[in-house]
Amino acid sequence: ITSAVQAVRSIAKVEYAKGYSIDTDQVNPELQAEAVALAKKADVAVLFVGLTDAYESEGYDRSHMRMPENQNALIDAVCAVNDRVVVVLHNGSPVEMPWADKVGGILEMYLGGQAVGGATVDLLFGAVSPSGKLPVTFYKSADMLPDFTDYSMKNRTYRFCDDESNVLYPFGYGLTYSHFECGDVSYKDNMLTVNVTNTG
Repeated sequence: ITSAVQAVRSIAKVEYAKGYSIDTDQVNPELQAEAVALAKKADVAVLFVGLTDAYESEGYDRSHMRMPENQNALIDAVCAVNDRVVVVLHNGSPVEMPWADKVGGILEMYLGGQAVGGATVDLLFGAVSPSGKLPVTFYKSADMLPDFTDYSMKNRTYRFCDDESNVLYPFGYGLTYSHFECGDVSYKDNMLTVNVTNTG
């Protein structure tokens, strides 16, 4: 596995601080202070966070959508000293993001496999434009999830979204560095054709 820190060092000079431990949810004051001090002097602070095996794995269901508290605390602490923060998420399912409006960007990388580090660096540095769309809805909190004892789709969108105000990022959400315009649309021989122009 190539980490983003390993991948980025071939193209840019970066500094790294661990920030938190994946072995516990508790804030490690020394690790957090080191990361905050580094973020304070950085042009941009990039935080790699997500769900540990204790929160998400095969063989059991999650009972909440929270991330480890030490990670949320680190994000808040870094945002307090740097206005340019990007959060890179590694998780297999939606998470609550109480800090979403404090950060400049969120890059959802899910569980990207062996080459995730290089792919992340390509996206962060603009070598590749992000183009993915969310395959699930990210709710603001687990308390806002719709009642899953009723699986009917009446008055709901995909993934049972019945109230957009409860949604942080809806199914299909995704941004890119570019802009696109849809042009002429035609339908012939059971085929729909749309002219799409990259205007960015």
